Amino acid sequence: MKLKYHQTLTPEKWSTFSTTQQILMIANELNRAGHWIKKNDFCEAKFCYERAIELLCLTVETLNNHKKIRELLRLKEMLALLYTKKIINSGENSALIKILLLLDPDAWKQLANF
Repeated sequence: MKLKYHQTLTPEKWSTFSTTQQILMIANELNRAGHWIKKNDFCEAKFCYERAIELLCLTVETLNNHKKIRELLRLKEMLALLYTKKIINSGENSALIKILLLLDPDAWKQLANF
């Protein structure tokens, strides 16, 4: 898979990060999108979504846990739905972050920060 935003990131390098770290890096992109949504800059928010989708794809590519892969693909579908909207609701973005963090027990502990 050719990456647009993370050109130097390979699946091998991505797989050196723990699943928790991967989930948190994806959540960070969604958090950035939330920042742009609050400023009504949906174009910049969509760039964040594109970066998050890239990282989600890398995560799916490097995982062996079929249940977690299925859940990440569902999350990618939800993210794609938000991406296609002209106006993105910040509540939907926040809900997506929470869903993502709930996929990993250690990342879930970070919910208090959102």
